[in-house]
Amino acid sequence: MISKFRNIYIPKLILSTAFFLVLAISFFVFGLYNFNALRFLRYSALLFFPLYVIVISRSKVTFNKGTIAFLLILIVTILKVNQYSGRGIEEIFFISSGIMLFIFLPGRQVISLSVFFRISIFVLFCIALINGEYYLQISTILMDGFTNIEGNISFVFGFIALYYFFKREKLLFLLSLIGILLTLKRIVLLSLFVVIICYLLPKGLKKIVLNKYLIISLNALVVLFSIFLAQGYWDEMIWNYFGISPEFLTMGRTRIYDTVLRVIDFNDLKIWMLGTGQGNTTNILFASGTEDLLHNDILKLFLEHGIIIWGLFMFFLYKFSKGLQVYVTLFYNILLLTDNILIYPICYFLYLLIYLSFSENDKIKGLR
Repeated sequence: MISKFRNIYIPKLILSTAFFLVLAISFFVFGLYNFNALRFLRYSALLFFPLYVIVISRSKVTFNKGTIAFLLILIVTILKVNQYSGRGIEEIFFISSGIMLFIFLPGRQVISLSVFFRISIFVLFCIALINGEYYLQISTILMDGFTNIEGNISFVFGFIALYYFFKREKLLFLLSLIGILLTLKRIVLLSLFVVIICYLLPKGLKKIVLNKYLIISLNALVVLFSIFLAQGYWDEMIWNYFGISPEFLTMGRTRIYDTVLRVIDFNDLKIWMLGTGQGNTTNILFASGTEDLLHNDILKLFLEHGIIIWGLFMFFLYKFSKGLQVYVTLFYNILLLTDNILIYPICYFLYLLIYLSFSENDKIKGLR
C-alpha cells in the first residue's frame, strides 16, 4: 500500500499541482497582460519542466503526436542558424512554454478538466468585469470586433465553450458563450459557430467538409487571398460591393500585410522555399515604426518558413486528429487565420488539453 501510494498517487498529485499552477499563472497573465512586470510569467511552464521530467520518468509515458506540428516549427527554427533573430528566439520560448508539458504524457489523467474549467469560468468572469464595464452593443460586436472589456480572454472562453459543447453541458456552455460575448473577439465566435455547424452536418457532407486535404487547400487559398488583397487586386470590387475601404473591412490587416510584403522579395525562389525566418515578419513591422503584429498566423508561417514547412505544419496539425479531436483542431486553425495565437502559451495549453481529453475512439456524434 505504501509503495503504491508513493509510486502512483504522490507523482500524480505533484504533476496535477504543477499543471494547475502553470494554467492558473497563464490565465492570470493572460487576463492582466497590460501589466508588463508580469509578462515573464507566460514562461511559467519552463520552471515546471524539470519537475515534470522527474515525475514522468517514474511512470510509463507516451509521445503526444498532437505536438508534432509545433515541434516541427521549433526544430526548423533552431536549424536555420543563418536566419536567427532576437524576435525569433523569443518566439521559440513562446512555443516551448505552450507545448513543453504535453510532449510526453503520463499513463494516467493528471487533472480534471471539468473541475478546472468550472473554476476558470468564475475567475475569468471576475477578470473580465474588473478590466472593463459591463455592457454590450450590437454595433460594437459587428463593426469593432471587440467590447470595452479586454478581448483576449475571449480565446479562453472560446476553448472552454468548445469543450462544454461536446460534453453536452448546456449551462456551462451557455456561461462560456456569455463570456465570449462579454470579451468579444469576432474570430472566436466565428470559429465556434463554424465548428458547431460542421458537427451538425449530415454524416456524408461532414466527411467531405472535414477532409484534411480540403481544409489545408482552403488555408492555402486564404494565404494567396491575403497576399493579393494586400497588393490591391480587389480594392475596386470591395469599394463597389461594400462601400468601404479594404483596410476598414479587414480592420487594418491589409495595411499590415502590405508593409511586410513590400520588404519581402517574392522573385527570390529561396523565399518561397525557406521563408524569411521565424519572427522576421514581426521584425519588419517593428522596423517600419508600427507595433502591430501580422494578425494572421497562417500567413506568418508561410512567409517565415516557406511553402514546404508550411505544408508539413498543416499536414501534421490534422494528421493525428481523430473523432472529436478534428473539431478541436479546426477551431484552433480558424483562430490562426486572423490572430497571433502562436505567441500565446495559454492557447497551446487549452488546445492540447482539450485535444487530449477527446480520445480518438470518441464517437463523431458525442462522447462515449
